[in-house]
Amino acid sequence: MHWFADLLQSHNGLLFFIILGFGYLVGKVGVKGFSLGPVAGVLFVGIVFGHYGYRFGPSAQAVGFFFIFAVPLLGALTGAMTSGASLSVVLKEADSPLPALGYAGTYAIANILLVFAGSLIFLFS
Repeated sequence: MHWFADLLQSHNGLLFFIILGFGYLVGKVGVKGFSLGPVAGVLFVGIVFGHYGYRFGPSAQAVGFFFIFAVPLLGALTGAMTSGASLSVVLKEADSPLPALGYAGTYAIANILLVFAGSLIFLFS
C-alpha cells in the first residue's frame, strides 16, 4: 500500500481528483435528511488527507487559497448588488420605515469593508 501513497505524493493531479471524487461521494451521504453537500464534503476529505500528510505543491496551494478565500468574497461583492431590492421588500412587508435605520449603518460599513477587501484582492493577485 506504500506504493499508492508514494504515487499520490508524486502526482498532485491524481491526488486532487481522488480528493474531489471522495469528497463528492461523502457530500452525497445523508443521515436523517441531512447531508454536507459536495463542497463541504470535498473540504472535509481534503482536511483528512492533509492530516495524514498528503500535500500539494506551492502552485496548487495558491489556487486552493484563492478558491477558499477569494471566491466567497467575490460572491459577497456580487450579492451586495441585491441589497437595495432586499430593503425594498423588507420595508414593504414591515409597513414601517424602521428597518431602514438598521440598514443605513450596516450598508455604509459593508461598503467600506468591500473597498478594503477589493484592494487586498488586487494587491495580492
